[in-house]
Amino acid sequence: MLIALTVGLAMITGAPSVIARTAAGTTTGSPGVFAINQDLHTVIFAPGAGGPIRPVMSGLMNPPQIVVSRGGSLFIIDGPRLLKITPRGIILTIRSGMAANSTIAVDNDNWLFVHHGVQVFKYSPPDGSSPVAVGGGRVR
Repeated sequence: MLIALTVGLAMITGAPSVIARTAAGTTTGSPGVFAINQDLHTVIFAPGAGGPIRPVMSGLMNPPQIVVSRGGSLFIIDGPRLLKITPRGIILTIRSGMAANSTIAVDNDNWLFVHHGVQVFKYSPPDGSSPVAVGGGRVR
């Protein structure tokens, strides 16, 4: 199946099945959307005001989910890994051994929440480290 996402005059072809919106001052410096192209195993950025679509990261294994923090970091679940791309473009592996059904979310204070297996962890905003267990249970 071919999916297309139109942003301004630009079109992303392939399978950008996961999209995360961003605001000015984030990883890209301008408002727009991030999209995962499952066919090419890449994350791309499409500026909201139009202009060229640019790659953010390539060589991913299986990226089912991305989120953007208000602080400007991009978080990606990629197969068993949880990755962080800082506003300066530095790629960090925050966690490995992620469960297949893991999900992620970021709150307004830039805390990253990870639902991994039956446990929920939160990671500190400054560096995305220091996970603290905050709850548990299955997501239905």
